Amino acid sequence: MRRGDGNVHPTPATMYYPAPMRTPLAVCAALLAVAVPAFAQRQLTLDEAIGIARQRSRDLRANRERRNQVRADLDRAWAPLLPTVSLQGKYTLNNQEVTLSTTAPTGTPQPGSLADLSSRLAAAQGQLQADTLADLYQGRAPSDAVLTDVAAVQQAADAAQQFCKKHPGSSECAIVIQKRNQVDFVASAQLPLVVPFAYHGLRAARLTLEAQDANNQTAESLLLLQVATAFYLAAGNDEVVVARKHGIEVARQTLDNARARLDAGVANRVDVTRAEQAVVRAEQAERESEDGAAAAYRTLATLCQLREPFKVKPGEPSSPPEPDEALIARGLTLRPEVLALRRSIAALDDAILSAKLRWAPSLSAFGLFRAFNSAGFAGNPYAWALGLQVDWLVYDAGLHSAQQRQSESVQIETGLRLEQQRDVIADEIVTARRAVGTRRQAVETARREVALTDETLTLVRVQRDAGTATQLDLLVAQDQLINAEVNLARARIELGLSAVQLRRAAGLFPGS
Repeated sequence: MRRGDGNVHPTPATMYYPAPMRTPLAVCAALLAVAVPAFAQRQLTLDEAIGIARQRSRDLRANRERRNQVRADLDRAWAPLLPTVSLQGKYTLNNQEVTLSTTAPTGTPQPGSLADLSSRLAAAQGQLQADTLADLYQGRAPSDAVLTDVAAVQQAADAAQQFCKKHPGSSECAIVIQKRNQVDFVASAQLPLVVPFAYHGLRAARLTLEAQDANNQTAESLLLLQVATAFYLAAGNDEVVVARKHGIEVARQTLDNARARLDAGVANRVDVTRAEQAVVRAEQAERESEDGAAAAYRTLATLCQLREPFKVKPGEPSSPPEPDEALIARGLTLRPEVLALRRSIAALDDAILSAKLRWAPSLSAFGLFRAFNSAGFAGNPYAWALGLQVDWLVYDAGLHSAQQRQSESVQIETGLRLEQQRDVIADEIVTARRAVGTRRQAVETARREVALTDETLTLVRVQRDAGTATQLDLLVAQDQLINAEVNLARARIELGLSAVQLRRAAGLFPGS
């Protein structure tokens, strides 16, 4: 592109090679070295940067996890309305087994019945006792008669036990109240039927989750606004680097002219020294601008979690064409901050009503099933029961009243914040609209300034060659041109950022 010196200067798409590299082999090698990274380098637009940040940003992923935490409150709100089922298995080792006999022998027992077997057992025990006492009186060891009696007692007891095993439901057998090795299994279930407070509590939890979604959108828009800011800073710094490189070229050309004039005897050594100082300042300014560009690119890469090489490709910033009143109405409808506050107020309405309804009775159904390894009085190793249950909280030491008052206070606070947010949105839109107009005019002014300073530099060079302008005039003119180019780059940055801020204020950023 042509500048005020009348020469063609390199742009970001052109490269300059020193004289030692201008052999055919060196030029080919340089072209290959430059072409490969340029081909691999990604051209990144603002929309692409926003899309990548949405997918990869750690902050946004953390916000999604925070939503899952709020989701747990919704799951807890379902608990009073859903059935509960519990199972229990238990083994107990008791110190003794407890039985109860419910029959008494009447009349002559039937042969083979438990009464007959019990009579035989009693007779055998009586005979064993008599024979044992006889042996004790005579001071001798247990006789054969005692041993026979012991066998008879054991045989009668075994026969009675076998009878009860074969006839577990017989009324003649003893009832086992407690087994020594006791096994129990219990299954219980409860089904809520009418729980007045839980319905509004569930709705409040749903609205709270929706409010969290809106808060996540607010956090997302703020983060993506940082992405847009870093994007335009990177683009602007690229232009500043180009301007600084051009400043070096202009300063070097001035130095070359000063040296030539010194050799011709029409200039003094001071002019050359001043030209050299201008080159040094221009080179330092270039290094600082490159550092700024590298920092902007690193910030953008970190926000987007983008590790591959890329180059920003800014487009022409656009702003909504609607008038301020339409944008304010749109912002009050679309801004996630407003949506979050509205949903929070609605959630608090249900939370307050839920706290009031906790004084109402609740109705539920229940069921119980139990299995065990002893028949007990019923003669069955299991039992079950069904029923209805009414719960009515009469006094809770003021807990629910305190919760209700707290919710009412939070609701008033949230309502005030919503009113304040509406005024803030209106102010942001009006201010951003004016800023966009001012920045757009600033860009046109900076372009005009670049053109004027370019013409001025050309005229001063001509005057310097004619001897009607000084070396200082030339240096001032070239500094003004470079400053104008830098101001143009900065004006473009500010215009892009103002356009993004206006879109966000109206709820149109970042979009779907």
